[in-house]
Amino acid sequence: AMTEETNTVFERLEKEFRSTGNSLFEALSAFRVADHYYYFKRYKDSLDKLRPLLASVESRNWSYDRARFLNMLALETSRLGQDSLAMEYFQQAVSHCGASPELEAKILQYMSVPYLQLGDIDGALERLRDSTKLILENGMPLTNLAHNYSKIAEIYSRRNHHVLALLYADQAIKYSNEAKAYEYAAEFSSFVAVEKARLGLSEEAEARLKSAFDY
Repeated sequence: AMTEETNTVFERLEKEFRSTGNSLFEALSAFRVADHYYYFKRYKDSLDKLRPLLASVESRNWSYDRARFLNMLALETSRLGQDSLAMEYFQQAVSHCGASPELEAKILQYMSVPYLQLGDIDGALERLRDSTKLILENGMPLTNLAHNYSKIAEIYSRRNHHVLALLYADQAIKYSNEAKAYEYAAEFSSFVAVEKARLGLSEEAEARLKSAFDY
């Protein structure tokens, strides 16, 4: 759990590992502190913690951790409205994922957001499709598929391709139900109800909205 108490523990561990010269565990503890700041929307504090941390891991062959740290930097710069810089960090993070397709799939999910915010809808779709391919190939949890299909549905809705949006949303509901993530299934059912209404299918829209409340 993200609490001040656990953060204090990791701040203390970071100092202790630094004093004993244990660079790996110092870096991992510092990352947990940065993650705590991010969780509580202290994005600047998190960035200030991550930047020297990244410099430290760059001098070592820690590709997985470097990818994680770059991903966090990307998330934070995007939150601060610096989407072009965030995309650069995301791209660097992906380049270090080599042996971890699961991490790459998650980073590509996050990476679709700044593309959308900068108006590059095709770029966002490409990242979500690449992420989906990796999820399917590596047997990742179905909630990841549900997330991607729901985001693709939202993109097609923005493009006024409501029939396509419905197809992807229904897949998102299917994967959510299979994963027993019923809160997501309810959310996506509400989305489907809105899409049905936009197509003039009022009775079907009403039925889908009712099903959302049945979860």
